[in-house]
Amino acid sequence: MRVISGKYKKMDLKGFNIEGIRPTMDKVKESVFAMINEYIEDSICLDLFSGSGALGIEALSNGSKYVYFNDKSKDSINIIKYNLNKIKDTNYTVFNEDYINILK
Repeated sequence: MRVISGKYKKMDLKGFNIEGIRPTMDKVKESVFAMINEYIEDSICLDLFSGSGALGIEALSNGSKYVYFNDKSKDSINIIKYNLNKIKDTNYTVFNEDYINILK
């Protein structure tokens, strides 16, 4: 698994083949970010079911101002933090909550 575009392009991310995490395939990420690319710059994003954090990291890589990551799984939170440490970005917050609490 890797970042597909932006300033962190081609950076490998941990999280593939871990039980309970179904990473977004590169082709899907490319399609999603192609559709929302004009809205990413200086945006604030929510990666609600983060898993490995790949989508939120992709947003940071493409110019998002800030990203909120959330996952209920402590294993996922550890992977998200590991991946975020690799990119050396500080414009994020990580939550380990049920999604209902985050949306409130």
